[in-house]
Amino acid sequence: MSANVILKKGEGRTLKAGGAWIYDNEIDKIEGDFENGDMVFVSDFDGYPMGQGFINTRSKITVRMMTRKKDTVVDDAFIEMRVRDAWEYRKTTVDTSSCRLIFGEADFLPGIVIDKFADVLVVESLALGIDRFKPVILDKLKKVLAEDGISIRGVYERSDAKVRLQEGMERVTPENLPRAQELLHEVGRKFRCVVTVEDGALRGGVGEAVVAFFCEHGYLPKVVSLGIPDRFVEHGTPAQLYAQCGYDAEGIYRTLKSLQESLQ
Repeated sequence: MSANVILKKGEGRTLKAGGAWIYDNEIDKIEGDFENGDMVFVSDFDGYPMGQGFINTRSKITVRMMTRKKDTVVDDAFIEMRVRDAWEYRKTTVDTSSCRLIFGEADFLPGIVIDKFADVLVVESLALGIDRFKPVILDKLKKVLAEDGISIRGVYERSDAKVRLQEGMERVTPENLPRAQELLHEVGRKFRCVVTVEDGALRGGVGEAVVAFFCEHGYLPKVVSLGIPDRFVEHGTPAQLYAQCGYDAEGIYRTLKSLQESLQ
């Protein structure tokens, strides 16, 4: 890593307030050679070191920060530390049977989201730089989970957001995953109703992907998606929030019972 991104005077206010993004219009100049996706140093206009992040000049978000320390080595050990910290936090705050394990910038791994559904991981990668770290992140995550006796059966990628095109990457959809496609075809043919449950936002979630797949292939089951709705949700414990959003055990039961009654 040799390039240094230098901010304009008075810019980088979001970064200095704790944010992880540097926009293209905040940059004064870039010194040194780099390729998009590389790690770079970031400095303020007066040379003060701001940390390190990965760069992509194709994106309005030109730099996404990985660390605020200029001397940190961003290697496999660093990634394992980030992953381990995320997992330890989840163990103290949520039901880890199914949950969001890695939530991008919130876990200091910008641009990647990884959900756990029992023994399956679903990954969405949205930035070129983090996409290069993706294999290491997944390997370290499986290692950390195994230490707690959790064996991961499979990993599916659903990186189909249009922002990947702006980052210079192809979109990865469930159709690129033969086994997932086979299962969805089977479900679409056999069942009149399908319920999806996800510990995350419904908008842009698994439920929408399932509906899109069924529509594209001419399947007509009724799909009910349970998860976090696109509205303000009050604060509370995980159990309270699951109940409020209707996807705790009782909420799932009510949904299934209502669907069963509607089919009779």
